[in-house]
Amino acid sequence: MLNKLYIVYKIINTLDHKEYIGVHGTFNIEDDYMGSGKHLKSAINMYGEDNFKKTTLYVFDNAEEAYLKESELVDKEYVERKDTYNLKVGGEGGWDHTHFDLKRIKGIHEAIKGGRWSTWSKHDTYGFKGKTHSEETKRKIGEAKKVSKETEVYRISTFNEEEKTYGWKARLAKKWGISPQKVAPWLKHRDLI
Repeated sequence: MLNKLYIVYKIINTLDHKEYIGVHGTFNIEDDYMGSGKHLKSAINMYGEDNFKKTTLYVFDNAEEAYLKESELVDKEYVERKDTYNLKVGGEGGWDHTHFDLKRIKGIHEAIKGGRWSTWSKHDTYGFKGKTHSEETKRKIGEAKKVSKETEVYRISTFNEEEKTYGWKARLAKKWGISPQKVAPWLKHRDLI
């Protein structure tokens, strides 16, 4: 059986030399994974993947060591540089920086203070509010969510072992190779939370 490896990688935009450092769990260090950073993905869409080069900096056999190394490389100074795509310091993984949309938070506070929350929230364009999936789409989503028995046992085992401190869902997501938004629904579906 293959062991999952955790790589610390750097992606460089060959046009402007802007860079991104991240961690990726994989069974194949030669895979075509090109990062999950919001600004990085946007740049790849804009300039084309051919203009980005990925280099493996370190390879670890566990996530903890990989995130520790990332935290050493992606510190506050690195994030604040103008030539990086990273939005937050390394070591945790996840997308919690996206929850701090100050414009949206300010709008919510103003709507609540002004008694307009019920009408403001009805016009909120975030998410899938007011829409439904077709039966065919629901079927496809259900099929895509199915995991092997071995994967299910692994996920339940790592969930039970995980210390439930800040960022635990993001840590599980990294271990499982899924997005953090999928962790809670997966656990709830199995009555684990």
